[in-house]
Amino acid sequence: MRIDPGSPGARSIARTLSTLKEEADAGQIGGDLVAGKLAEILIIEAVRSYISSAPVANVGWITALGDARVAKAITLMHADVARRWTIDALAREIGMSRSALTLRFSQRVGRAPIDYLTRWRMVLAQRHLANGGSVSDVALAVGYSSQSAFAHAFKRVTGHTPRGV
Repeated sequence: MRIDPGSPGARSIARTLSTLKEEADAGQIGGDLVAGKLAEILIIEAVRSYISSAPVANVGWITALGDARVAKAITLMHADVARRWTIDALAREIGMSRSALTLRFSQRVGRAPIDYLTRWRMVLAQRHLANGGSVSDVALAVGYSSQSAFAHAFKRVTGHTPRGV
């Protein structure tokens, strides 16, 4: 992320960086804790600034969060990844037509909502599998009622079978 020094959020970021430096240099009790919290604030400020100043032509989930309806769709999918989402259900939840949601989401994120969801599910599945989750448990956790359907989707998205993780 590149933050334009002239952007509205740049001053806030500069203040937080200055406070973070002061805290790190002071060496006071609890300084590490304060520095950690300031670092979290810094990340939030940077993302906010980036999103608010990014041209609409930028494509990707982070800039898509600047669009309230697309952000709500992403939030809903992330909050209930195992739900049997359809474009109808998602559009209904955010108060848009299916075609308007698909177009807007695709323009902002770079892929259609259900394709985004499938790819997000596979990211989560890879994490679960790497942590020792069984294929059947992971399939259910990411929204697949059968191991077979999950294995096909996993291979299509990642290029290998779930057992290869």
